[in-house]
Amino acid sequence: MYMKKRLILLIISFSLFIGGDKSFAEWISPGELSTAHKELAGIANCLKCHPLTEGITDTQCRACHEKLNKRIEESRGLHARVNAACIECHKEHKGEDYNITGLDREKFDHDMTGYRLQDRHIISCNKCHKEEETYLDISPECTNCHTKVHKEMLPEDCIKCHNFKTWKDLEFDHLKNAEFRLTGRHTEVKCELCHPEYSIEEKIGGTVKVYKVMKFKPLKHGACNDCHIDVHKGELKDKPCRNCHKTGGWEKTLFEHNDPLLSGFKLSGRHKKVSCGLCHSKEKRIFMENGKKKEKLFMKMKPLKHDSCTECHYDVHRGQFEEKKCDACHSLKKEWKDYTFRHESEKYRGFKLEGKHKGLDCKNCHERSEIRYTEFNREKKKIISSFEPLKSDGCRDCHYDIHRGQFKEEKCDACHSLNNKWKDYTFRHDSDKYMGFQLEGVHEGLNCEKCHVRGEVEYTEFNMKKKTAVLNFVRLKSEKCIDCHYDVHKGQFGIQRCEACHSLDNEWKKFSFRHESEEYRGFKLEGRHKEIDCDKCHERSEIKYMEFKNEKKVFTSKFEPLKPKGCADCHLDEHKVRFIGIRDVRDITCGVCHSVEKDWKVILYKHKSEVKYKKYNLHYKAKKGECEKCHTCGAEVFCTSCCVRRCMPCNFKQKILKDKSIDLLPFMNDEP
Repeated sequence: MYMKKRLILLIISFSLFIGGDKSFAEWISPGELSTAHKELAGIANCLKCHPLTEGITDTQCRACHEKLNKRIEESRGLHARVNAACIECHKEHKGEDYNITGLDREKFDHDMTGYRLQDRHIISCNKCHKEEETYLDISPECTNCHTKVHKEMLPEDCIKCHNFKTWKDLEFDHLKNAEFRLTGRHTEVKCELCHPEYSIEEKIGGTVKVYKVMKFKPLKHGACNDCHIDVHKGELKDKPCRNCHKTGGWEKTLFEHNDPLLSGFKLSGRHKKVSCGLCHSKEKRIFMENGKKKEKLFMKMKPLKHDSCTECHYDVHRGQFEEKKCDACHSLKKEWKDYTFRHESEKYRGFKLEGKHKGLDCKNCHERSEIRYTEFNREKKKIISSFEPLKSDGCRDCHYDIHRGQFKEEKCDACHSLNNKWKDYTFRHDSDKYMGFQLEGVHEGLNCEKCHVRGEVEYTEFNMKKKTAVLNFVRLKSEKCIDCHYDVHKGQFGIQRCEACHSLDNEWKKFSFRHESEEYRGFKLEGRHKEIDCDKCHERSEIKYMEFKNEKKVFTSKFEPLKPKGCADCHLDEHKVRFIGIRDVRDITCGVCHSVEKDWKVILYKHKSEVKYKKYNLHYKAKKGECEKCHTCGAEVFCTSCCVRRCMPCNFKQKILKDKSIDLLPFMNDEP
């Protein structure tokens, strides 16, 4: 075997060496190649098809025939179905005119290619293959032979709609082969209603052929109004028609108001029984259907506001509850007049009904009036109460202020209680919360009218005329007794408070003032002064006055202004002012000679006193003499020792001569 290969190789090499001698090449070659392979002629190309020692293999053939090799690899066409070697069907070296394909058109079974010819496709091969040298370039797609009348609107798998018997007989299944499935009454509609026809032209030689073709793409079909007129005029553009309608019949609706996917407004209570037309009014609309102009009544769906009851119903409260929802007081399950509102509800943050307010009729506070209005094309009338704005921060927002502004900064419950009658006031002067005038002593038993004057007021409250007697409370001064009581002392004690002398626990006439009190800084009563009646110093007089609308009279004493500095301010100066003006008042006062503890006539003065008197001490002879020896009463004498001085006995006052004071009295010399 090895030697045989060497021999063949040697022959070929020799042939190449000698330049391809023709006679020698012919001697080796079995015959001429066909026209299809003539470019491989010559002994130099033998090895391209004839590998040494292997013969002619399919690999060598498929290496040159790339298109055919690709079809075989893809299992397409006739050659993919043939199991024999290439050289069994395709013989070579039989001359240039030899048909290497070996195809017999009359007997060829087209089913072997994978494409079966049937019905109107059973025609001459030249109709499709056009006498070409190869049949590999012909595709089985319809558009490879036929005109693309649909112009890329549909996939080229024409067999889904057409058959080979007649092109116009359509067998398209909308349920299987289309994105849009035909159901209900859509199955009864002709194709042309949705797929309009249009014409296309095709030139075949010198003639022009016209085709009528239906339009398939682009056709919108995501929503009903892609084909049908939107009779709702965009009111439901965000809702698909299938939510309410079905293809079995447009008039039959599937709409459910309580389905959250279909409606934002849930029907409950009495709304369930209401006809749709009450809320959704009908209007005439013109539209085109199947090329014809039509006119029909349709209900108005949107925009319909339903956030509050007043969007559909007339607001009988006329804006009194703009920030409130109707279900706060009314319920759909009951009659609209049977309101659910309660003042005592925990949810209600407004005015609570307490005490006597609980039994009142609503009309007392909420005034009623008749209104006329139109609702759902019907005229109506109703009696409505006024609710807002009604102030309820204080009692006077509803009730007449019979005190006429006396208690602007106070609330009524400071004195009155809803649990009692309004006239049974709860105010007490002795209350811990009250910071005003406290009633003490004899004030506790007084009738209020003593201080608070009564007056009658007439007013209108809750459409009723009323009148009542009211006391005056505010703007009453109570800092001093004279703010209420007449000042019988007539201003003698301007800066003094009455309780300095009087007490509320006793009768007013029983004064508590005492001269000997430690707190009193004025004149102290000592000695015989303690036994004296007050009237001796404080002169009494009768005065008449008005107090609490009553005429009164009283005897009152004079207290101010009284000078308590010296005895002469109250007592008669028997010395006739002889001791007034002396420089050393401490030495010459009534107390120097007299005492309140003893009889006033008993003289306590001593010349010998070292403490009180230091000017003149009596000598021995003079000590036994009587005062009258020197102090002669009523007579004028002249001093024998000093003619420039004179004095009157019993006159102890220093005289003033030439604007100079005489230091010593007569007989008060250093000499006896």
